[in-house]
Amino acid sequence: MHFAFATAESLCNLPLLFKTTIRDPFAQTILSRIASLGAIFYLVIDISMHWGVFRHLRHDVRANPAVLLTAIALDAVVLAASIWIKAQSDPMVLYFAVAGIGLIVIGERLFIHQKRIQQ
Repeated sequence: MHFAFATAESLCNLPLLFKTTIRDPFAQTILSRIASLGAIFYLVIDISMHWGVFRHLRHDVRANPAVLLTAIALDAVVLAASIWIKAQSDPMVLYFAVAGIGLIVIGERLFIHQKRIQQ
C-alpha cells in the first residue's frame, strides 16, 4: 500500500495497519495503565512548569501571562477529563498516580532541605 497521496479511502484503512498484536488482555490492561499514568504525570508536570514560569520567571523571560494561564487551563481540562474517565473505568491508576506524585513531592522537599543544610 502506497500513501504518497492520502485519500479518504486510504485514511479509513490506516488504522488496520496499526492494530495491536498483543492479544493477552492482562498485558493490554498493564499497557493501558502505564499509558494513563504517563499522561497524568505529564499533565501534572506541564501544569506545574507553566505555573512556575508564571509565578517566578515570566518577567525575566518575557512570557505572556495569557498564554501561560491558557496553557494551564487547557491542561487542567484534559487532566480533569482523564481523571474522570479513569475514575469510572480503572480507579487503581489514580491511586498509583497520587502515590507517585506524593513520593515525588516528598523526595523534592527532602532534596531541597539537604541542599539548604549543606549551604
